[in-house]
Amino acid sequence: MIRGSVSAKRRAYCTVIALSMVLEDAYAHMTGPVRSVSEAMFEETLTIRGEDERRSSGSAALMTRIAPSTWVSTSARAEVLLREARNVFDVAAVAVERSRRTGQADDRLVLVTKAGASHEVLRDLLDTYAGRPGALPVEVLLCELGEQRQVLRQGRADAALVHAPYDVLGGFDTQELLTEGQVAIVPEGHPLARRPHTSLAEVAHVPDLPIARWPRHDGSYPPGPGPEVHTQSEIAQLVSLGRALLVIPESSRAWQWPDHVAVPVLDAPPVTTLLAWPAGARSAHLDGLVRAAADIAERATLDALSTT
Repeated sequence: MIRGSVSAKRRAYCTVIALSMVLEDAYAHMTGPVRSVSEAMFEETLTIRGEDERRSSGSAALMTRIAPSTWVSTSARAEVLLREARNVFDVAAVAVERSRRTGQADDRLVLVTKAGASHEVLRDLLDTYAGRPGALPVEVLLCELGEQRQVLRQGRADAALVHAPYDVLGGFDTQELLTEGQVAIVPEGHPLARRPHTSLAEVAHVPDLPIARWPRHDGSYPPGPGPEVHTQSEIAQLVSLGRALLVIPESSRAWQWPDHVAVPVLDAPPVTTLLAWPAGARSAHLDGLVRAAADIAERATLDALSTT
């Protein structure tokens, strides 16, 4: 591990040298389809300004493109290279994992979703997909807040259920499933639980019931008096104890405890549940799941029109 006073440029150089070794091994073990996808991802991920823009493939060609002679002598440039090299490490890991699964003739789809989120939508998606010709078994992989992105980047899942505007969607293709309002989850004995609805301004200033704080994408927490939480079980118990409230999509109420009450928050921004998968990696089997998601979105639109 390189620490201390080593310059950003030196750290970037060492990162890229290690990267070349990973890519040499990864590229040698990729199957044809995975290799072509990974080449496109490498080209998109790592671009050094002022280089020859000719397309190339393989780790040797990649190292030629990022040779130290092409660098400028600024630490900022080296920091960019270091960051982008780490991104390519992720790309290589995804390519190796997909290649491994392809080589094992893994006749299944893996769908990752946050535990407790969009339960009814998830069940509808699984049932709709299962009714399509040629449907594969679907393994559901449960995770905590914001972990879907990393699971997809690591190649451990084919697709994920994510939520806009909260989840980071860059680098993924998506298909909308459902757009819905939000509710405040409060303990049943609290005066707010008897209200037919509430507002964001009101729930933000409940003296004895602060809003729980979820981590940002960088792991930090926003300021505020509410407790810091990371899992559904943490916030569920805090709400039950009368120590916090939270605002969540309406469909996420499936996990609420018997002593929780959901109060609609009329002016909360709508939340859209989407099916997401790595950009450019829509296989024939995954296409069936995407089409099932599109069918659900179409039904939801028709249902909304019929009630207006």
